[in-house]
Amino acid sequence: MSTLGKDFQRKFGKQIRATLAAVAPLWLPVLLLVGLVSLRCLLAGNMGQVNETNILPFARQQANPNWLPQDWYLNQPPGYRVPFIAIFGRMADAWGFLPTSIIGRLLGYTGLSAGLVFLSRRIGLSLPLLLLSIILFLYVNTGLSGASGAQGTVSREWLFGGIEPKIPAYTCILFALGLLLEGRIVLAGLLLGVATSFHTLVGGWAFLVAIAWLGLWRRDLLRNLGNVLKMLALYAVGAVFSIRPVLQQLTAQTPEGRFSESFVYVFIRTPHHLNPLSWDWGWWLKPVTLLAIALGSAILLHRIAKQRRQLHTPHHRARMGLTAFLLCSLIPFVAGLLAAPFDTEGKFLQYYPFRFGDIMLPLNACLLGCCALEQAMSGRSPVGSSSELPSELPNRSPVGSLGELPNSLTGQAAKRLRRVSLWIVAAVCAAQAVVFVQQAIALQDFPSRAQRIDRDGKELCEWIQQNTPRDAIFVTPPVELDNFHWLAERATIAKFKLVPPASVGIAEWIDRLTRLSGNVDPWVGIQRDRNNSLDIQRRMTKGYRNLTTEQAIALMQTYSAAYFLSKGSPKLDLPVLYQNEDYTLYAAPNAAAQQGAQVPLP
Repeated sequence: MSTLGKDFQRKFGKQIRATLAAVAPLWLPVLLLVGLVSLRCLLAGNMGQVNETNILPFARQQANPNWLPQDWYLNQPPGYRVPFIAIFGRMADAWGFLPTSIIGRLLGYTGLSAGLVFLSRRIGLSLPLLLLSIILFLYVNTGLSGASGAQGTVSREWLFGGIEPKIPAYTCILFALGLLLEGRIVLAGLLLGVATSFHTLVGGWAFLVAIAWLGLWRRDLLRNLGNVLKMLALYAVGAVFSIRPVLQQLTAQTPEGRFSESFVYVFIRTPHHLNPLSWDWGWWLKPVTLLAIALGSAILLHRIAKQRRQLHTPHHRARMGLTAFLLCSLIPFVAGLLAAPFDTEGKFLQYYPFRFGDIMLPLNACLLGCCALEQAMSGRSPVGSSSELPSELPNRSPVGSLGELPNSLTGQAAKRLRRVSLWIVAAVCAAQAVVFVQQAIALQDFPSRAQRIDRDGKELCEWIQQNTPRDAIFVTPPVELDNFHWLAERATIAKFKLVPPASVGIAEWIDRLTRLSGNVDPWVGIQRDRNNSLDIQRRMTKGYRNLTTEQAIALMQTYSAAYFLSKGSPKLDLPVLYQNEDYTLYAAPNAAAQQGAQVPLP
């Protein structure tokens, strides 16, 4: 090689290596965290046992009103979902539901991972321990309930799962929390506003918790009135898409019905989220345990910092601030518990007071626990070392790379801890990779069992797509086959799972489900101290299966439906268009002649 070539390689090679070294701390932790989460959650039940099965079709319909214009639920007012619809509704309409689910999850996990890395840098948590904390959050905290089954404490909230509006909302919240710990409240206000635009309740509760945190923990930041006003103004700007649905919710005159909309949300449709009187008697064990871990970790961190004379370092202040934020997030949770015995109509409980604290508690317990473990295993830093210099800490965080800190800053025990953490993470990922491959192979048959559809149901939906008009309306079971609208791509009457996002549709939803239940009243015997949802669904299913021919015809006439779908063998005196072992599809008497011959039983 010539001298000129060697000189070029030396100069520009050095620049390239320097650039990569500077960029690596930014993308490497995020990439590793996305991979860790994706192995667990990316292919778990896409369009299955997650809210994607109702949110993505709803978003697609709002983005393209010509898709299923006759479907009652899909054409309800969108409420607060406008930003989500603008992004993922168009994506679902252009690419389909499975690609949107996978790509949307990847985007969501990337945002959440970046937020977690940003937050972990504020509290001085190294990358190996950050990965370990997420392992604890996803596997130990969740247990055997699935990727998004029980990441919260008791009200079934989750952070990593299907793509829906609260994922970008939590992404903004994690970044805002990191900024709050640094005292940068103006930009934090904007991010909390954007979170509120994506999900009014998640972002709204986060903002109220942030205000409580400022008032109880960082009053010094409130002395700068200019910054406070800027924070509030930027919050309003960021939350612009939520203002209209909030005003509509507070001022709209909802139609009179058998139940108020708040009663329906709290005691009929989602008591597992909203009604603590219906939770299992031992529900308090997990949150109390997690709270003890979080507070114990904070106490240990405080003692270590006091012993090392590091009480005023940015990392320690951030750790204590994170603990205070966790406690503030439990204020709405406790308020909901206190209100539950007296809130007979669910007027307060309908606003999900348990949601935010339910996910902040386990997440921060894992982060603080791992941080305390790492600090306890670290060697004592000498007085006057760079670990006590506030100006250097934010820029020289151990989260940036996989390498260990210099020996002057950490002991051999801390090195071994990080090494063991990486081995644990690698072992869990290797085991989860086997499941991931199985999930990927199963997607070749999408939709399948993971989407809660069996072979007969899949064949039924395919036949309907090929042999019925696209604008046809179907009377279908109110509980079973709740994914009919996106599998068959045909309009239906109502489903118990698909509750309208805006309160104006609740009375009509109740009326439609009552009619589909025939002679059975599904709403009898509702009690506030139990989960009524399963009993209501069983009564609906029983009533629908016992509908007479006259009642089926009346339903088709009421809702201008041309088809009636039931489970089991034919028992109605109506023309049978399609039949297999599990389903029978009937035609309305006046439409039978246009639909061809009966399909025989396979």
